[in-house]
Amino acid sequence: MEWSASRAFPPVIQLFFATVRTPPADRDPARIAALRDEAHGILTLLDAHLATHAFVGGDAFTMGDIPLGCVVYRYFNIEVARPPLPHLEAWYRRLAARPAYQAHVMRPFGTTPEDWAALEQASAAEGVL
Repeated sequence: MEWSASRAFPPVIQLFFATVRTPPADRDPARIAALRDEAHGILTLLDAHLATHAFVGGDAFTMGDIPLGCVVYRYFNIEVARPPLPHLEAWYRRLAARPAYQAHVMRPFGTTPEDWAALEQASAAEGVL
């Protein structure tokens, strides 16, 4: 969980802010590419681990999958070109098949600040926030 917070989350959330939370006209393509590459580099470590394990903690879903699953959902749903990470992608598909992950993590966040604000208001109206 600490690795998720200290290593995986920072470049992914910065990538999120550089894209979804920044108006398209104000986006910096070079910064976006650098953040994408940084996130990819860090997630390559997780991809290598998942080459021999079905889940973060081994062969069964554990608490360690939850925070990384949140980070990876965001990473895979930001509109940027990403190099392949086949083991991470397979793990993400396993998580995406879980009803709780679908209900609590796989929430749309849009592609612009306006989309984000509207979806955040809708979530608040649903009592999610």
